[in-house]
Amino acid sequence: MSQATSPTSRLPARASRPTPLAGVLVVTALASVGTGAVTNGVFFLAKSAYAYQDRLNLTLGAVLGAAYIAGALAVGPALRRLARVTPWLSTRAVLATLLVLIALAAVLPALGRGAGPITLWIAVLVFAPATGAFWPIVEGYLSGGRRSGSLIRAIGAFNITWSIAVVGAMWLMVPLIERHPLGMLALVGLLHAVAAVCLLAFGREPARTDPDAWPDEPHPDSYRTLLAAFRVLLPLSYVLLSVLSPLLPGLLDRLGVELTWQPALASCWMIARVLTFLTLERWHAWHGSRVMAVLAGSLMLLGFAGAVLAPGAGSGGVAVLVVSLTLFGIGMAGVYVGALYYVMEVGHGGVEAGGAHEAVIGAGYTLGPVIGLLAGSLAGWADPTRRDTTTLALLGVLTLIALAGVLPLALSRVRRGRSPGNNG
Repeated sequence: MSQATSPTSRLPARASRPTPLAGVLVVTALASVGTGAVTNGVFFLAKSAYAYQDRLNLTLGAVLGAAYIAGALAVGPALRRLARVTPWLSTRAVLATLLVLIALAAVLPALGRGAGPITLWIAVLVFAPATGAFWPIVEGYLSGGRRSGSLIRAIGAFNITWSIAVVGAMWLMVPLIERHPLGMLALVGLLHAVAAVCLLAFGREPARTDPDAWPDEPHPDSYRTLLAAFRVLLPLSYVLLSVLSPLLPGLLDRLGVELTWQPALASCWMIARVLTFLTLERWHAWHGSRVMAVLAGSLMLLGFAGAVLAPGAGSGGVAVLVVSLTLFGIGMAGVYVGALYYVMEVGHGGVEAGGAHEAVIGAGYTLGPVIGLLAGSLAGWADPTRRDTTTLALLGVLTLIALAGVLPLALSRVRRGRSPGNNG
């Protein structure tokens, strides 16, 4: 889910009042259970229902990310085209259609249980682009008619709501994962159908935010540099996440964790993210500080490396994994909130900003599994004795990507620091 403005400026007539925040949060909570169950939990479901291992889970993750990008990039042009062809069709109706489509896709594997994993792939190919289109529109309703402090508070509540719902999705899997893994997807479908009914609280169109209603508040020049830093860290965070998520079922297997409790243990980083969201919403001393970018990025990388390198069962591996996932979740939250804050302070993008931002997240979701597949291929998937080699190859490739993004940014920062008049 992104934090940028949304491509929902599709009709000249829009609501003058913001959509009630409670209504947006209810829809967000219901839909986020599905996002958590599919984006983060589908790999546990695939493992339980179809015995998927690392390679197939990484492939599934890459397909999910690519389909998500397609939906995120298509939503803005599609809405404008619909406005021209069917001016009677409201943005709320588009949201309802997407929710129904997602609901049908989610129940497909349970209904077509006898057809095998093909139904799961079809569900992902429908769910991912529909979700990629859904969230930018919801964020348009969230931000429309709000600005400054009102917008900051609304997005803070939005972040806390969806992050708690994602944790809830992982814990809902605990009683279902072993015997009824596809039942979790059926529950996702039901929740999206309920969310479609809750759209009655939404207006036909998102409210208009008048840029002249609130004067732009001045911000230090250093905020632009910090925004650039977080724009590098944000996609990197999703690359790391999208490598780690498909590998977690295998990692937990090797640590001797029972399948029933694997989703709950994997949610450690999500719980840490929720607590960090709550902390950063209340504590604002980090605003304008470069320490936040350095600390969040470092914790994210350290947590990822610790999780991938966790020792085997009986040697404190579970404790190492829990601590590592906690550090990873804190870093992920810091990067997300930092990117949100500085993009709001420095200024929003254009009409396509929400979809473009979701596409960046989708690119991370796609690139991560591709890197994992590359590392596995380099080390040899078939030989289990080469697991350490696979891990080292994975860490090496990710280190190169991190350096490729961070070093140019650091050099740019040095040049800016030498420029006269720079306050950073």
